[in-house]
Amino acid sequence: MEQILLLTKEYSKNRHLEMIQRVSNNVMDELELLYDTTWEINKHIAPYEILTQLMDCYYCLPERPDLASLFCWQAINNSYNQYLLSDGNFLRLSDTKGIDVLLKHIHLRYGKYGVYLDKYYDKISTKSYHYAASYILKGHVIKKAGFADKYASSSYTTFVKKFKNLYNVIADSYGKAYEQVTAPGLNGNFVKLNISNCDKSRKIIYSLALKLKNLMTGMSVNITLKNATSQTTSVILTDKERLEFLVYCILYASRCNNFHGSVASRLNSRYADQESYITYMNIFLVEYIILAISLNERGILSDNELLRMKRNESLMM
Repeated sequence: MEQILLLTKEYSKNRHLEMIQRVSNNVMDELELLYDTTWEINKHIAPYEILTQLMDCYYCLPERPDLASLFCWQAINNSYNQYLLSDGNFLRLSDTKGIDVLLKHIHLRYGKYGVYLDKYYDKISTKSYHYAASYILKGHVIKKAGFADKYASSSYTTFVKKFKNLYNVIADSYGKAYEQVTAPGLNGNFVKLNISNCDKSRKIIYSLALKLKNLMTGMSVNITLKNATSQTTSVILTDKERLEFLVYCILYASRCNNFHGSVASRLNSRYADQESYITYMNIFLVEYIILAISLNERGILSDNELLRMKRNESLMM
């Protein structure tokens, strides 16, 4: 906290960069850029707004992959908005509707696009799943304690809505275990969990994070319910569900919680470390390929250029 106070009192960009615990890499030297040479001939089809947002992504790299991921999501937002603007059935722009339509288009051609995503599923940082497990369990105990919806994150609400069956399994297992070590109470404008056993709390969250990671790599996982018979249930996600979890519960959740000021600014956080840097670099790379897929699906990026960009999967850290 002392570093943050000093830096905001007397700002220095060099000291700011020194404060961030980054991992040495040359991502901009190796990144296959999202570009199609046909845009030089047919400039009217070049995605102008998206290209300007990509310029901001590149400006932030390699120092600030967290900020690069924000700009990349803006580009994805621009891309899925085009589906809504071209369809008279939609009367207004909406993130949820736009993402749903984008995912529908990708899933309808999953035989083509799945191979571009598989490696990313395997390499997404455990910290991303820890983040998801944390907001799911925190939201669960907050709602269980009877607090208003505003105290649970929107990411938790989205997860419950999109993954009702998975949520029910988590609620009856990890949720009940987490209830035993928390006693949520209102502290000013925030809900404090009042954790009674921090070690057990961390282990519960970490265990759920590993289950989520295994589910996203296509594995079937067994989860023991906290009931009288300690029944074990098997869970597996479909390709459609994995895609939805990736976009909604990791990428969009990260964007929303940070963009709306719900948490400390990413790599500026006192808890940020090198693993945080790796996590955000990986998030950027996942968003980058999804953006490329969306442009290919809309006929703006050619198949050959999309195939070239597949090489970026090797940059996942």
